[in-house]
Amino acid sequence: TTLEEISTRLAPAFISNTGFEGRLKNICERSEVDYRKMMLRISDGTYAKLSESQLDRLKAMQEEGWMLAIDDFGMGQSFLSRLTDSGIKIMIMHKTVTQSILGSEDGIQFGKGIINAIHGMNKTVTMTGIKTDDQAKAAREIGADFLCGPFLGEPMLVDKFCEFMRAEEHYV
Repeated sequence: TTLEEISTRLAPAFISNTGFEGRLKNICERSEVDYRKMMLRISDGTYAKLSESQLDRLKAMQEEGWMLAIDDFGMGQSFLSRLTDSGIKIMIMHKTVTQSILGSEDGIQFGKGIINAIHGMNKTVTMTGIKTDDQAKAAREIGADFLCGPFLGEPMLVDKFCEFMRAEEHYV
């Protein structure tokens, strides 16, 4: 079974270890997963605290083909300078931010501004915590590139996910 994308969150201590990318690559090879299909998520708080050498390592990994994402975007821990000069192209909006944006007309207007600013930096936006069809439609209308949340499916193990995708053909 081929899995298009696997996602995992990197802990700060893991990023601090030298050679962690080699260990990840070995794990992927043993699991017969192309490391370039794995999304490595880094919380915005962790990302904001990384040293210049750690940022350089992440940049080199991305140039090598690793897919990196800043997770929990909008939780107030991001440093704007790090976001604007980072090579990371995927921003994953925390579910509480998504719910706030989709909760009112003012929120919708604010969300459009945030998404337009992120798009202006040539980055994509994933809105998490999508619970209803109406929220999914609104998120698409304001420019979200990707959606995730209970409306689309609960988290599941890889085998269950592959089975689900084959049986249900869920594509949003």
